[in-house]
Amino acid sequence: MPLNSGTWAENGQSSGGKMNSTNQHQNRPKAISYLRVSTKEQTERDGDPEGYSIPAQREANRRKADVLGAEVIEEFVDRGESAKTADRPELLRMLEFVKENPVAYCIVHKVDRLARNRADDVSINIALRASHVQLVSATENIDETPSGMLLHGIMSSISEFYSENLKAEVLKGMQQKAKTGGTPGRAPIGYRNVGVFNAEGREVRSVVVDPKRAPLIAWAFEAYATGKWTIRNLVDELDDRGLSSLPTPSRPSKPITATQLHKILTNPYYRGEVRFQGARFPGRHEAIVDSVLWLKVQSVLSNRATGEKEREHNHYLKSTLFCRKCASRMIVHRTTNRHGAFYEYFVCSGRHERRTDCKMPAVEIGLIENRILDLYREVQIPSEERSGLELQLRADLAVGSERAQRVQHDLVLEQARLQARSKKLLDGHLEGVIPIDLYAIEQRDITEQLGSISERLTATTMQLDELDRKLTEVLVLTQNCFETYLRASDDVRRKLNQAFFPKIFVDFDGDVSGPLGAPFSAVIPRILRSAKSSDASEANEHPNPFFKVECSREYELVPLEGLEPPTLSLGRNCSSIELQRLTARVYQEQSRAPATAPAQHSDRLTKCRRPNRVTTAPDVRHARVMTRAPSLKRGRPSRFRMLGVGLLASALVAASAVLGAPAAYADDYPSWADVQAAQGNENAKAAEITTINNIISDLQAKVVAAQQLVAQRTSEDDAAEAALAAGQSKADSLAASAATWKTKADTSSRQAALIAAQLARSGGGNNITSLLLGGSSEQQTDLLSQLSAMGKLTQTVTEIYNQAKQDSNTAASISEQAQVAKDALAGLAAAAQAALQAAAQAQQDMIAALNEQTAHQEELQAQLVSLQQNLATTQQQYQAGVAARAAAAAAAAAAAAAAARGGGAVSVGPVSSDAQALAEELMGDVADGNFHGSTPDHIMEIAWIAQGKSVQNCGIDVVILQAMVTAVRAFGSAGVSDINRRCTGQIEGAGIYSNHYKNGGGHAVDFTSVGGMVLNGSNNASIALIRTLDPIMPYGSGLGQSECRASAGTSISTKNFSGFSDTCDHLHIDDF
Repeated sequence: MPLNSGTWAENGQSSGGKMNSTNQHQNRPKAISYLRVSTKEQTERDGDPEGYSIPAQREANRRKADVLGAEVIEEFVDRGESAKTADRPELLRMLEFVKENPVAYCIVHKVDRLARNRADDVSINIALRASHVQLVSATENIDETPSGMLLHGIMSSISEFYSENLKAEVLKGMQQKAKTGGTPGRAPIGYRNVGVFNAEGREVRSVVVDPKRAPLIAWAFEAYATGKWTIRNLVDELDDRGLSSLPTPSRPSKPITATQLHKILTNPYYRGEVRFQGARFPGRHEAIVDSVLWLKVQSVLSNRATGEKEREHNHYLKSTLFCRKCASRMIVHRTTNRHGAFYEYFVCSGRHERRTDCKMPAVEIGLIENRILDLYREVQIPSEERSGLELQLRADLAVGSERAQRVQHDLVLEQARLQARSKKLLDGHLEGVIPIDLYAIEQRDITEQLGSISERLTATTMQLDELDRKLTEVLVLTQNCFETYLRASDDVRRKLNQAFFPKIFVDFDGDVSGPLGAPFSAVIPRILRSAKSSDASEANEHPNPFFKVECSREYELVPLEGLEPPTLSLGRNCSSIELQRLTARVYQEQSRAPATAPAQHSDRLTKCRRPNRVTTAPDVRHARVMTRAPSLKRGRPSRFRMLGVGLLASALVAASAVLGAPAAYADDYPSWADVQAAQGNENAKAAEITTINNIISDLQAKVVAAQQLVAQRTSEDDAAEAALAAGQSKADSLAASAATWKTKADTSSRQAALIAAQLARSGGGNNITSLLLGGSSEQQTDLLSQLSAMGKLTQTVTEIYNQAKQDSNTAASISEQAQVAKDALAGLAAAAQAALQAAAQAQQDMIAALNEQTAHQEELQAQLVSLQQNLATTQQQYQAGVAARAAAAAAAAAAAAAAARGGGAVSVGPVSSDAQALAEELMGDVADGNFHGSTPDHIMEIAWIAQGKSVQNCGIDVVILQAMVTAVRAFGSAGVSDINRRCTGQIEGAGIYSNHYKNGGGHAVDFTSVGGMVLNGSNNASIALIRTLDPIMPYGSGLGQSECRASAGTSISTKNFSGFSDTCDHLHIDDF
């Protein structure tokens, strides 16, 4: 503040005595005074706002000004500012002041008041000298002389040394405190720093749990670990619950911010660890949360760091859903109608934020959730592959156990080596050999390695029998991944989605599809290949680089092991879950009851069905998976090995939450031994089918060989027939040639005969003799010439005759040879024909045998399907037995609680799964005055079910009937106000969007009272009813009035219920 001579005259005498004139006052040199203390505490001692140090510095500076004969015109005071930095408000104001006002001296108490490092000291002195101001110390002899400047430099260096040394000593003390488990510095919110006096009367600083804030911090960890809260929502909730920071002298208490909450959730201090300069040490303070919960919170934080942004509305599908048109993420959007009811939708973020021109409409969240459920019906291991996969996994388990023991031995050795190394590092650091920064880096690395080794040791020390039991449970889960997903929590569902479907795309009509992630993309398409073969042409028109599963809109009823149509294609009065239950019951009745016995649930099942509905999508992007059971072709089990590992990794996430240890046997329900026996029957039948398949394969090979033999014999027969035809032709040709030669021989014979006859007519032997003896010489000569001519003619005739005879013999020989060749070829043709007939007969015999074995195979396949259905029914009944026992136990506990309150003990007993029997019991309760409804239609609806009638738009799910019966049994009486709005025609409130309308109606009920006590969702009667019904409700069932309980400060943890807001005049439950 500005000072004048009058002010200083009141505080003391100047060196020049009392001022007697204004001229003397004006001629005195001007000076400024700079005062500083390091901490706020130094300015607030004994109630004095300036403490002790500042007045002492002021008095010393005043005396120095008197000695210099100077007038202090301005004083600058930095309260609670460190001299390590020049960024001090009053110091900066002082340097600006000397630039604009002529000042001769800047007076400080000591040089270290101005700066504690050489760099700042030099820069401040340069600034003062630039303004022609001399720095003066009230206690140190520094001036403009060389010796004064030397002393100034020495004092400044000493100040810097003192500051750095003090810093090192403080850090060393804080580090030592952290190593021993102490808290170096202020404890985080949820704890309080307190002073405790020891036996010697000395005050020792300690840390204790803040009884007001610690429970809220613990609740914050528990809430965030569920995956249902975002950081922002949790901050608002903690603010409503009253969590605020600890007040300090300089800062009032205020609500924590999102950044502060994130630091809280990531701070290992809350699980009992002290973190200092990157190193972690076991703390002496009490932990607020355990390590398991803390690690679970880190897992949730890590999962959300991979792409899911924290928005106002959270949902487990947000990180997985994408718009099919523009590939933008789908976000949750909530709308509220004029009555205050809200509806949630998934909307395209590209359209919502106007980043794209996408026209994707909003899609109801419930519709998307049901479509995702339909996707998981396709992701399962076929039953015929499970046995081989289980054998391989158990063999791997045995080998892995031996390997685990060797690995465990190596890990123990490595752990001992790292611990020894850590001790050496600590010893070296304590001896001053290893600096703190190097020690922190090495220690962090060792801590991470030890943590990894500890986790691996924990994993390798699991008991083999426990792994074997878990393997059986996991295989049951993975045989139908739909059930696993249906029972999973939201956090587990998010992880399953990330494992099976990295991205799920949503179409305009709400259909969902997505590429399968590894290893499922390599195996599951093979399983479904036959199922989608009928749509292959459609898929070829729109090729995709990856396999996609899409929900079909075509309705076809199939067994539980197969596919199920989407919810929207069912009858108006049944949900998809109810259809499964009714289908199982009909199968069970058909398998157990005589052929003439009517099924109790057939009418209800018929009610759930509706005519087939064919919908043609305008833009088909890929092949649809038809609603029929996948092909049961046997593949190599090794193909499913990688699938099994992937399924085990995914299913083990949910196994502990979905399955427990096998429960004991109970009356009217199958035991775990029954389930295993049914599985054994199925495996035995599968082995028979394998044998038949082998026989059929052998017969098929023989049929193929017979077909090849028939083809060979046919070729041989064709060749024989061709040769016979050629021989016949040649024989006919030879016969014709023989006839020609025969004709020639006959001609020659006739010529010879004619010549002989002519000789006879020319004269006999006597005439020839007489002529030779008695004739003249001329006559004799003529006769001799005639005889000579006749001899030649005779010779010619003889030759002609001989030639004719030879020709006749040749013709006869050729004719005989042709006949022999013809006979031989006819024999060959007959043999070929006989061989062909024998081969054809053998082929027919093989085909008959094959048909017989195939028929046997079909019979065995039908038996296997029956066994599979029986196994599924046995498993469901076993689970129903477990649920019934839990319900009975819970109801008994509720009855005991009611008895303690004076309501009397009521035996609940096992609840029937027969809808008609439940309705009959409720009608008996109506007659006794123990059950009533505010709308008569509700009672009439229950009466129709009890009578076995089927009325349009009316129906109540068996789970809701069980809940009402259980409430009456546990509390003696119950009242309801709303069940199926489609039946009663109610359209008030949320209208057709009410949960009472969903899935055809009949899947929700509003309780108004139990045991004569009115329900509002948060009172003791409501809490007792919630605890009674929670064990028997399906996982994920709806529970209203969450805000009512929050406003009343009532909290309750449930196993199967999922809460939402509703009016506080009843208790709403549903089985969605």
